Amino acid sequence: MRIPDAINPVVGYRGWSVGMGQLWSPMALARVPWPKQGPLRARCLKDGTPNPFRAQAHHPERHDAPQPDCSCGIYAMREPWDIEAVPVTPPWGVVIGKVHGWGRVVLGTRGWRAELVRPVELFADPSWNEPTRSEMNAVAKMYGLPLRWEIATMQPCLRASA
Repeated sequence: MRIPDAINPVVGYRGWSVGMGQLWSPMALARVPWPKQGPLRARCLKDGTPNPFRAQAHHPERHDAPQPDCSCGIYAMREPWDIEAVPVTPPWGVVIGKVHGWGRVVLGTRGWRAELVRPVELFADPSWNEPTRSEMNAVAKMYGLPLRWEIATMQPCLRASA
């Protein structure tokens, strides 16, 4: 019998790149698409990102993510104001949101890294133009997430990345 690592998920905040109608991890070695249903599962990518055009070599040193002695895992901050600016690369957009993480979790001073993470809500930026608003509304709907317009605490993060 496997004992769960945590009963309640940890709560955090993070940013995503938005493009092609979905959320993408902006800070990975390569953009990683987030599943539209269910959580994203962390993998250690210290040996490089997955590439569908080459066979994956067997790496016996690869381990379950996250691990305390590695930088792998899915990152989130404990507080929204601690989010570093998410890089914007046009035509990609940026959105900040709240996430739940569970499974293996490594705690840091301002955030955490988890094995499994899923978004639970997205925060809108009132300065978005109409095409961006439409795209973000469509993405939120695709993921079944609320898009909150009343959260103003995230705005400095979004503006710093522009």
